[in-house]
Amino acid sequence: MQALREQLADIRAEAEQQPDPHDYSEAETRHYLIDVELRRAGWPLNQPRDREYEVTGMPNSKGIGYADYVLWGDDGKPLAVVEAEEVPPSIRRRAGSRPSFTPTAWSGCTAGGR
Repeated sequence: MQALREQLADIRAEAEQQPDPHDYSEAETRHYLIDVELRRAGWPLNQPRDREYEVTGMPNSKGIGYADYVLWGDDGKPLAVVEAEEVPPSIRRRAGSRPSFTPTAWSGCTAGGR
């Protein structure tokens, strides 16, 4: 079993070195990248509050916005917020072929732990 895990790790490491030719939309970035990685890290994302969580105090006419993801601590308090943020074209050109959107996390919202 250990040999299989090592082989899988080698394959994944090699695949991650390949440039990503996709130009993902925000929805595709969430589905193909962020959802997968959050689930892999143990976040089930199975509650309505886990995605598109309404927040107040936003700089718009209604003062309301939505966080792409909220990760909750065992104490029921928000532990981190994850957003799919657009990467400016100038940075994409310098970095080579990269997705248009990239996950951005803000953490430290609470002392509650997972």
